[in-house]
Amino acid sequence: MTSAPSDVPDAHTFYNNPQQQGLKERDESRILYMRNFNNWIKSTLINEYLQRLKNEQPERSNEIHVFDMGCGKGGDQLKWQSARVRFVTFADLTENSVEVCKQRYNERKNHSSYKADFYTLDCTKELIQEKLGSSKPCFDLVSSQFVLHYSFDKIESADRFLRNAAELLRVGGYFIGTTVNSCQLVQQCRAAESQQISNDVYSIHFDPSVDLSEKTGEGIPLFGAKYHFNLHQVVDCPEYLVYFPLLEKLAHKHGLELVDRQTFKDYFDNNKYSGEARNLLARMKALEYYELPSDRPDNNRGLPINHNQYRHAAKYINERNRENRHPIRSCRTLSEQEWEITRLYIIFAFKKTRYIKYDDDKLPSQ
Repeated sequence: MTSAPSDVPDAHTFYNNPQQQGLKERDESRILYMRNFNNWIKSTLINEYLQRLKNEQPERSNEIHVFDMGCGKGGDQLKWQSARVRFVTFADLTENSVEVCKQRYNERKNHSSYKADFYTLDCTKELIQEKLGSSKPCFDLVSSQFVLHYSFDKIESADRFLRNAAELLRVGGYFIGTTVNSCQLVQQCRAAESQQISNDVYSIHFDPSVDLSEKTGEGIPLFGAKYHFNLHQVVDCPEYLVYFPLLEKLAHKHGLELVDRQTFKDYFDNNKYSGEARNLLARMKALEYYELPSDRPDNNRGLPINHNQYRHAAKYINERNRENRHPIRSCRTLSEQEWEITRLYIIFAFKKTRYIKYDDDKLPSQ
């Protein structure tokens, strides 16, 4: 099994890199539609739980305060704008990301529906309540997108992360997010040669210290099960497995009870035909237009297309045509390689059901 080279940055170093892709580079990315699809997943998840809050606590409909935990460079700012929340607290591990996030907010400030604060904060080590200078719950929704898996290097980090998610969350509020589908990842790596998986746009291999074998009896560690994830022009740093039953147990200690857990594929299937989510699919260009081979240009971006990566789409079109008097030649989809990556992610949602008294700065007591 190979290991990550010594010069590969950790998450802090990688995400603190000031370089950013321009719009032109993103539009030409081979995973443009997958990135749009992931954004659709996040938008749909956020909209679902904001609507739940408004239905369950109508008195707070115009007062919703969001904690964007691991906000990065502010990629979800327009989601908060569209949802018309009242206040957003942005926090991220890296100072450069927070600065870019703040700049983006200030550029839109005159047209923004919400006010905001910004903090450089390592949520695996520091406490947000100390940054805010208050222990009074103020958040209605905590959103942590593609971040949780970085906290599972050790129990102290994961526990501190969940405390930050829960401590200032009001009872009845929600902690939502997206993270790696660790069970699927382990299953695929176990079945693969050299215990690593890849295609043209991503690669994953485990640290040599992690034994995935089911025969040795050693078992995968609950914390610190490190693997290296490289995704084309997006991610290139170590991450850690999140054993979901353990996450549930830790969350329960902080007053959080599981509401939902679904793979991206299941969440897509369960929401793709529903109201606003269906409209968002088109507006966000979350699926690629695919047409059966013909003499016309291959696709709407003018990029060469490998039809082998769309065999599933061709099969769907042909099956539809056998049942339909009005034949079709196209559909909306992702490439097989992009669908393969989406299977490695899940959405989750927890609800704050009770307040926890913290006797020290490490572990909660009940």
